Amino acid sequence: MILLNKHWKKITLFYGVIVFLILVVYKGQPIASIVKPYLAFFVLSLIIFLGNTIGTLGLLIQQIFKNEDLALGFYKVAYLFKPTNPAIFGSYGLILLRNYDYTKAKEIFQKGLTFSTYFMTEKMLRVNITLCDWKLGNIQKSLKEYETIMKDFNSSFINEGDYTTIGYLYMLSRQYEDSESYTNQAIEKNPEYASAYDNLGQIYLNQGQLEKAKQFFKKALEVNPHLADSHYFLGVVYEQLGDLAKARASWLETLNCPINGLCTVSKEEINQAIDGLS
Repeated sequence: MILLNKHWKKITLFYGVIVFLILVVYKGQPIASIVKPYLAFFVLSLIIFLGNTIGTLGLLIQQIFKNEDLALGFYKVAYLFKPTNPAIFGSYGLILLRNYDYTKAKEIFQKGLTFSTYFMTEKMLRVNITLCDWKLGNIQKSLKEYETIMKDFNSSFINEGDYTTIGYLYMLSRQYEDSESYTNQAIEKNPEYASAYDNLGQIYLNQGQLEKAKQFFKKALEVNPHLADSHYFLGVVYEQLGDLAKARASWLETLNCPINGLCTVSKEEINQAIDGLS
């Protein structure tokens, strides 16, 4: 299937030219005569690459209707028919990642890499694999691969999300100087990137610098009031400062924010924190 996919464009072009030459040039039939054989070939393509056909429907549903649950059903079926479109693997894997299915998501991303021909698609898939490794507890493996990614791609293709993510991984490794350096580069790239300010807040919180941490969590929430991580860790700061009323308010606010498998905090942790104040 991989080999067929690789040469299908050439096969399609060859078929199109031959049909035109035979029907229009050689037999002298009207140009409309090529519609049926072209349509038949199109249908054949849809059947041969059924995984891509079904997966593309999933992409359209996700992009147009913003319905990830419905799109996920299409991706699951498409995967059974061995799609070859990297975009399908990327979108499918991201939904799994957000749904906490890190092992399956990693499998999907790795499979997508075997079909990737565009360097930015390759980067996206590799980055997502490192996120899976982080969530699976392989922090050093994730960090090492992200360092490789940062070297493999020109700086013009490294965005604020990359700087923030590798900065966070350095923080988890307690390499705070490197963590802060990369996070500041994210802010230089985009001063309105809330996750970078959240990074700085967590960096200072981990080092016991509560006032600085509070400052950056508040800044993150100015940029994005729905950032669950910042609400939660601001609550941790308030708890450590002894202001339990504000801690509780921050944690309750966290539950009103979108929380998924890419967050640095889980609903379980939030509810445990709230219960701990009871």
